Amino acid sequence: MDGNLASSDRQRILNNFKSVLEMVPAEGRNKVIVAHSFPEGIGLGQIPYMGTVIVKPKGEGNGYDVVSQLSLADLSALCS
Repeated sequence: MDGNLASSDRQRILNNFKSVLEMVPAEGRNKVIVAHSFPEGIGLGQIPYMGTVIVKPKGEGNGYDVVSQLSLADLSALCS
């Protein structure tokens, strides 16, 4: 997020993103979010360079669990 955002705008964006992470996808579906970075305070931890974070949503308003983090090497090994 841009450092020039007002605190209220920053909090609104953070809350909206958290609600997206909390939404449980339809049965048989997954959700993929691709980004260059995530805002501080989202609770994903330190993401490895070119890494992946696997999140399990608990439903709107109930948060989410970080299931695992995978590095690029981990992902490459899965594809081999």
